[in-house]
Amino acid sequence: MEQKRTQKGAEIIRLNHSIPVTPLTVFCAAVLLYFIIQIIILCVRSPLETYSVGAAVSDNVSGEYRGIVIRDEFVVQAEEKGYVTFFAVANEYRKGNSVLATIDPYGEIVSKLYETVNGNMNLLSNASLLTIRKAIREGSGGMDLISFSGAYSLKTSVQSTILECLINENNAEIQKALAEIYFSEVRSSSTGYFENWQDGFEGLTEAEVTSEILLTGKDNKVFRNSGDAVETGDFLFKVFPGNSFKLCFLLEESEAERLKDRTKLTIEAENGITCTGSFSISTTADGKPMGILSFRSYGGNFNCRFLSFKLLDQKTTGFKIPESALISKEFYVVEKRFITSGGSSNTKGVLVEKDGLAVFIPCTVYEYGSGDNFVIGEDSAYLFSSEISAGMTIIAPTAAEGEENLSKTMVIGPVTTVEGVYQINKGYCVFKPIVRLKNSLESSYVMISANVRSGLQAYDRIVLNAEGVKENELIFE
Repeated sequence: MEQKRTQKGAEIIRLNHSIPVTPLTVFCAAVLLYFIIQIIILCVRSPLETYSVGAAVSDNVSGEYRGIVIRDEFVVQAEEKGYVTFFAVANEYRKGNSVLATIDPYGEIVSKLYETVNGNMNLLSNASLLTIRKAIREGSGGMDLISFSGAYSLKTSVQSTILECLINENNAEIQKALAEIYFSEVRSSSTGYFENWQDGFEGLTEAEVTSEILLTGKDNKVFRNSGDAVETGDFLFKVFPGNSFKLCFLLEESEAERLKDRTKLTIEAENGITCTGSFSISTTADGKPMGILSFRSYGGNFNCRFLSFKLLDQKTTGFKIPESALISKEFYVVEKRFITSGGSSNTKGVLVEKDGLAVFIPCTVYEYGSGDNFVIGEDSAYLFSSEISAGMTIIAPTAAEGEENLSKTMVIGPVTTVEGVYQINKGYCVFKPIVRLKNSLESSYVMISANVRSGLQAYDRIVLNAEGVKENELIFE
């Protein structure tokens, strides 16, 4: 309303600046407040990471096993007593007729050689120097700089190479020094991998393997080290010629039946190496089913007697998703016959008894899908709704043929946990169930079935870190 008054001949007009409260102004204020809040959320909230679901192929892990490694092992024994000095390191591949050890009465050959050289590398020929440089280059190339054992292995390997070069050197000064002490050389008659341990299973054949060995056998390695005193006939070292070996392991009757027609199998060893070998089924010496894998290579990667491994049975196809995307949700377990449809959109749900009436309540329902093993049985379903709680009574719809004698009501109670992810294709979090598949993926990823009813589809987008959001939450990327 306008007010007018005259003062000293001038007319003053005062206006009312208040905004009238109407439904339109309230609506506009609410919209403005909503956008302000969303802008604040966008400014303070960390960006949400998403992941695009895609198909993947992995080896199916049938189970974990433990087997015994059998191979040709040439054991070398001391032919005289004295102190042993090795010129090779464990698991080193050496040519036949190379010097692998020496035995001398007082164990002084190393100190004598180093005393003679005394830092004067000119006593070594160019060929010997090249051999030493090669040993350093090859050893340091694959060495773990953080691992102490890697540095020690390199040092030992180079030291052994230097000693062997000194013994084989034609330099007159070196040969004179060697002539002043008595020692005997121990050479290998076969090319192969050098090992300085024994465990009592040398010479074991697959026909002699028992179930007790496979179940209770341990790596009882006894090592022979440089500086050890040995008697005639004592163990010195052994050589594995070539890379071939056999792996024997126990099988259950059902496993033997399942694998009886397989001729090749792939394993993933505990050290991460994957290899494929020829497969056959036999029996242990005491009559238990036993699998035998024969490998032509990789022998140098396994300097053990007992090997733990996973059996990669066959290829598995599905979706590969990160572990961090997984979330769990609780559902009620009901009989499938209580699920019905209603409402204008024919939504699935159940009839709940309220004050003597059957009231339809829409729910999230997951039913059994053939082959996905998602629900505990074909006659069951998983149910969720914020309007449903334990203790409520649900009513079965009109009984189908053969269901006339079944109970017409059921009290909601049993709860199960379902694993899933949050799909965000529509801009908000929607829970989607998943079924894990056995696979050989790295630990931060899982393989899931691509055939889960109401589950994920290829190219779906999911929340990478499911713990940071809630179901039905709007997503701002």
